[in-house]
Amino acid sequence: SSLEAMLSLRLEQTLPLKRLAGPICVPERAALLAVLNAPYHDYIYMCANPDKPGYHAFAKNYAGHLINQRKWTAYLNRRRIYR
Repeated sequence: SSLEAMLSLRLEQTLPLKRLAGPICVPERAALLAVLNAPYHDYIYMCANPDKPGYHAFAKNYAGHLINQRKWTAYLNRRRIYR
């Protein structure tokens, strides 16, 4: 029907990625090697680190993660960044 054709055209106009085939990007060789040769560690949690902007605080257990999370939340609250 005319309505279905109009909706189909509209969908194609709003979703151009639908027509693309293949991956969005291909990781560089260095990124693949970094993953394959990552150092061993016991950390299973990570949180943004307020003491080192741009870095993360890592924790080996949930209790440590909650400490890091509270520090990060306090950092955001001091700057009046509420989520």
